[in-house]
Amino acid sequence: MTVDCLLDPRGDRSTVGWFTADTMPTSPCNCHVGVLCGEDGGVAYTPDGRALSEELTDDRDLRRVGLIRVEGRDFPVQVRISDAEYVLRPLGDAPIPERSDLPYFFYALPPGHYAGISGSTDGTQYNSAYRPPKEEDITELYEHFFG
Repeated sequence: MTVDCLLDPRGDRSTVGWFTADTMPTSPCNCHVGVLCGEDGGVAYTPDGRALSEELTDDRDLRRVGLIRVEGRDFPVQVRISDAEYVLRPLGDAPIPERSDLPYFFYALPPGHYAGISGSTDGTQYNSAYRPPKEEDITELYEHFFG
């Protein structure tokens, strides 16, 4: 278990397992990836498509969370999955949606492929793209974290 496992926005996701010497894990969990998100979700990303993962300062509306790395799961139609809004996937050079009901990587999927949605009762995906809370220049935010 890593610190990013403990920072899952859904709370403690750890489980207890019984192993033999042959099946015992030999490396730390790599399921969770630490990224910066807004208080109510929204993955903060850099202009070149990398999710922000640097440490926070107190003057920003961002906090570190552990989202789950799921790169291969896709469906031929949009489906509801309970953990879909907590997934982190590569963005590549795809544009980032302005809509909060879509994950930030929505356009990185090929046409006819879907990662699933869960969303809250208001339709917001936790892994939508972070938008600064005020009229703050997004470039200034990235310069703050990446210098």
